[in-house]
Amino acid sequence: MRRLGLGLALAAILCTTAEAQRRRVPAPNAQQRQALTQAAGALLRRGYQFSEEGAGIAGSLDSGASWSSRFEFLPGQRIALVAVCDSNCANLVMRLTDLSGGTVARDTTSGARAVLEFTVSAPEYRLTITMASCSSNPCRWAFRSLSLP
Repeated sequence: MRRLGLGLALAAILCTTAEAQRRRVPAPNAQQRQALTQAAGALLRRGYQFSEEGAGIAGSLDSGASWSSRFEFLPGQRIALVAVCDSNCANLVMRLTDLSGGTVARDTTSGARAVLEFTVSAPEYRLTITMASCSSNPCRWAFRSLSLP
């Protein structure tokens, strides 16, 4: 389980690069961080701020496969999650559920980017990233969190 919370005026994903390496969960590389910043442009203009630099999670999935993990957030926070995938990806789907399986937020667009926004009302959630369509397996993906200070 990973924790996301408020830290020194920024929402800090506690799975930092060092923690990600220790847990064998890769962090986004420089190219993925740049793509995440571009995908989050509208959120950043609205005052959202990324978690600490280098934080986030990256991976690879074949077409039709999913990755899922549980996260904890501080109640009352306004959170955004941004995910991107590589040029072989035709459709990346991101879904956030409560622990009983009820959908809290789901990206309904098609394409290589997904963005979710929500206000934290429960202490734990499950995030699922699905590679709905990939032209050449595997497709690489990454995501980061943002929050309003």
